[in-house]
Amino acid sequence: DSLTCNFVADTIRLIAKSTYRPVITASAQSACDGDTITLSILGPVVSLKWSTGEVTSSIKVTSSGLYFCTVIDSTGCTKTTPVASITINALPKPTIIANRSVVLCLDDTVDLSTSKQYQTYRWSTGSTSPSIRVSVSGTYTVSVIDSNGCSGISDTIEVTVLNTRNRAEFQFDAGSNGY
Repeated sequence: DSLTCNFVADTIRLIAKSTYRPVITASAQSACDGDTITLSILGPVVSLKWSTGEVTSSIKVTSSGLYFCTVIDSTGCTKTTPVASITINALPKPTIIANRSVVLCLDDTVDLSTSKQYQTYRWSTGSTSPSIRVSVSGTYTVSVIDSNGCSGISDTIEVTVLNTRNRAEFQFDAGSNGY
């Protein structure tokens, strides 16, 4: 001090309040079954723990759910991210329906369609319409994409065309009785 010429020291402790706000970055908010979404935390993180128990800066998510992460930042503050809602959509499983029996006579047809509507269609014939008209024996499938962008394929349906016509032929003979 300037009056007594004695050295006076004092300690002042400053605590810096962290402005870091951890946020989850997601590669997507939704995906199709079988796909993976990556969730990541960036920033001055010393340690972290995901709601799944994992302790890496990025995790792979394959199921729907609410995910969050608790972090300790470089100033020693513990913070939790906002919850990330992730949706994993089921793959569509189109069912082919026929408007009549799939056993046909020559010159007959059957219309095949799906029991639900989808965004896009690709039949095994190459057609991209919601339904097809079939007159040839064979197995048929349809691949679809739904409104979530997920794709699926139907089971096969078999159409059989018999080697016979579906018509009766009648011959009338007036005969000698005058009828």
